[in-house]
Amino acid sequence: MLINAGSFVLSGFILFHLKYVNDDNVATANKSHWNFKNMLTVFADFSWLKFYLYIMVVLYFSLGCIGSILQYYFIHNLHLKGIYLGLTFVLFEFVPVLLASLLINYLIAKFSYKFSIVLGVGVFAISIITMGLSTNYLIVVLSGMVQNFFGTIALISWESIRQERIPSNTLGTVSGVVVTVQSVLTPIGGIIASILLSKIHVQNIFIYSGLFCLILTLIIYGVFEFNDATD
Repeated sequence: MLINAGSFVLSGFILFHLKYVNDDNVATANKSHWNFKNMLTVFADFSWLKFYLYIMVVLYFSLGCIGSILQYYFIHNLHLKGIYLGLTFVLFEFVPVLLASLLINYLIAKFSYKFSIVLGVGVFAISIITMGLSTNYLIVVLSGMVQNFFGTIALISWESIRQERIPSNTLGTVSGVVVTVQSVLTPIGGIIASILLSKIHVQNIFIYSGLFCLILTLIIYGVFEFNDATD
């Protein structure tokens, strides 16, 4: 907790020393683009954007499904408690996210955003299925680490491609749509998974969520690749 608090103090110190350039022209342009008609125009102008957004919609929904029942699964099925429960979450989240953050530049430079995102979401889905097929602690932890590693790869790549390819005067509109979609779909996924938890076994929810994510990702990729609208 003390280290976490110290990191906030350090972040605040750094933010105070960031230089801000007040560009009235950019500010005016950004204000003029916040309307529904312009939003549709943006997505029509950047046809490749729809492909990535659809892929990420599937990921956001699946993240909500898994995140809402993971703790239940650890406690009631793996019978974890105390320090073992905390350690498992650290192994699941901190280690793979850190590794993904360190390796993402290499992956994007060597391959592409499209490859990184599709591979990330695809392996993320497979790891969810693997988690649902076994209650062996080692397999579950390794599946979770793979899940968070490739999920992070997809999320960072998605953020990066928007920053790189969308002009600054329309980036706010696109980011607003993305945040709204994420804020809606992730809780919906969580609600559906929580309802299913009272009707079917938690491991089946993992399997169904993974299959849902994998199949839809492959369908979206196939449709857009056939129409040559992914780049």
